Amino acid sequence: MKKVLLVLVLIATLGGVTWLIVHIWQLHISPIPSSISKKASFSIFYPQSQISGLLVNKKSLTYDTANFGLAFSLTIHSKEVDITEQNSPDIFNQAGVYSYKLDQSHEYDSFTSTSGEVALTKPDDLRGQTLAWVNSKGTLLLARALQPLSKDEWMLLFNNMYVVK
Repeated sequence: MKKVLLVLVLIATLGGVTWLIVHIWQLHISPIPSSISKKASFSIFYPQSQISGLLVNKKSLTYDTANFGLAFSLTIHSKEVDITEQNSPDIFNQAGVYSYKLDQSHEYDSFTSTSGEVALTKPDDLRGQTLAWVNSKGTLLLARALQPLSKDEWMLLFNNMYVVK
């Protein structure tokens, strides 16, 4: 009886250790293929995959070598969002330039997220669609909602983005 109990405890312990090792290993695997991340000279933001209501279209992930930008799409509560990322333009470091660009894009709201300060805008050329701006960690991230998102949905997205490179 003691041997059976000892074997069961040993199996349970090995199972727990194996589970822990697998999950720690998965945390270190980037969702961005190395062929893409090597080309990017900026921090890459990417959403956590385990968030309910948020689904990344992994086949949409591309890197445009001509414009030096990363792009992918996702859905949040079945609403499409296109994401682009690039080096933050040097001119945005000059006083007032970034805020002027946000004003020109008709900024209507903003919030602080784990990704940085998010500005929600409605540029004239997008005919009512919302464009979210994040200028953080040397990266300019633009997220265009193809259908209207609530502020809570924008917050869900940007509070669950993390730097993978």
